[in-house]
Amino acid sequence: MTAKLILYWICLGIAFRWKTNRKIVISHPPPLSILIAAHNAAASLRNLLGDLRKLTYPNEWEVIVIADRCKDETEELLQSSASTLPLRWAAVHEIPPEWQPKKYALWKATELAKYSWCVLIDADVRLPPHWLSGLMAPMQGKLAIIAPAWLEGKGGIGKIAAYEANLIQLEALGRAAMSYPYMATGRGWAIQRAWLKAGLFLWRGELSGDDDLTFQLIPKQKIGIASLATFSPAPSTFWEALHRKWRHLQTAR
Repeated sequence: MTAKLILYWICLGIAFRWKTNRKIVISHPPPLSILIAAHNAAASLRNLLGDLRKLTYPNEWEVIVIADRCKDETEELLQSSASTLPLRWAAVHEIPPEWQPKKYALWKATELAKYSWCVLIDADVRLPPHWLSGLMAPMQGKLAIIAPAWLEGKGGIGKIAAYEANLIQLEALGRAAMSYPYMATGRGWAIQRAWLKAGLFLWRGELSGDDDLTFQLIPKQKIGIASLATFSPAPSTFWEALHRKWRHLQTAR
């Protein structure tokens, strides 16, 4: 049994490397709308906005941020950053009773977005300068694109949480490379806006799954895989890790 498990994980890694190792250059990359739902995220959002200023992409792109019931400096930060980025933002102070907060924030973002391709990232991710180009490289004939989104952990709980999340990421990417995709992560992926809106509305009452549940709607052959990764901090305390896993378990059913 152990040998079979080892072989399984090796095959997953090989499949992902084989699928993403081919250099693809897109001649006409589409314009993009980057969507971010931010809830009291001023500290992490400041770093992300800095990364966004360094992004290089051979077509137009915009950033749409929805400040979700923020009580910190998120709105002030967005106001001051609007002159240095192709940034538009809006504040949400009340959530309709049938909606979960993050899904409603992303729904509002889709209504502000100008372009048909939407890129979803969390407020605490860090991005390399060529990430957008790398993400959209396998877009030909696709409706959605997934990419690695690794967690980086510090301390005992952080390292355990990062290991568990990254193991799931490896399986998701490897399965997708074998033509059996089953999940995306909100820390960095792209999807056609019409499909995103359909998923957000369909699953609007679910606590989590703005990525995974929406992803289930996409035909398997219409999903691309990119190799450039985003990086995010792992939960640093037991209660943060438990809360994150509890949200996932509620969606898993």
